[in-house]
Amino acid sequence: MGHSGKLSTSISAGIVVKIVDVLCTGCLHCIEVCPSKEVLRYSAETKKVFVHDVDKCSGCFACEPVCRTNAIRPIFKKYLNM
Repeated sequence: MGHSGKLSTSISAGIVVKIVDVLCTGCLHCIEVCPSKEVLRYSAETKKVFVHDVDKCSGCFACEPVCRTNAIRPIFKKYLNM
């Protein structure tokens, strides 16, 4: 899916990781703790983190608790577009 502007998502076992751009400060803590190192990327243009490769996400959500601004939120995929 890549960078989409308002939010980015990662799909894993019916759960998605949503990154809310307006809350993301670009601190990179989420990228540092992600075991995959292929899921999240930093955009120098927006100075925000986005989900780069949804297929690499294991759904461990190690990124969520390190986000100081609560910009990363796991939600069930079926609720994403509501």
